[in-house]
Amino acid sequence: MEFGLSELQIELQQTLSRYLDEEAPLDRVREFAQSDQSLATDLWQGLTELGVTGTLISEEYGGVGLTAMDAAVLAECLGNHVTPVPFLASAVVVPTAIALAGTELHKQEFLPKLADGSLTAGLGLSETCAARGSNGATYAENSLTGNAMYVSDPEADMWLIADRNRQLH
Repeated sequence: MEFGLSELQIELQQTLSRYLDEEAPLDRVREFAQSDQSLATDLWQGLTELGVTGTLISEEYGGVGLTAMDAAVLAECLGNHVTPVPFLASAVVVPTAIALAGTELHKQEFLPKLADGSLTAGLGLSETCAARGSNGATYAENSLTGNAMYVSDPEADMWLIADRNRQLH
């Protein structure tokens, strides 16, 4: 049994590191952190061109169809560069949730857009860990109402929200 990275994973890591060394040096990230933006659009577009946004999305829906380990390698690289992009939500959690629990219509509607980077996703899952008083979302009659506290990626196009019953919507 081998516990090292595969050749593909090493290549992914090197390619992404080279891109981020050039496009997201620490000085740029610091400037970005002082701005009022939450997404570096040009970096997200570059990651899209590299296929990063479609890492876990199957080729059937326009993704690359890689593994969770491949996504972990990319996440480590993005974290090392403090890259201001919604990778965890848009390229990992939301596509995985849709692939596992979404209808075919959901898959056709959302996965290609997540893969090509034209749709970004955020997460509002704090209610599954610790509800905060009267806050929280309630789902009834095909409608989600209430407050989702502590969502990631406030400028996202869509969010995966956990309601008070710990159901995802």
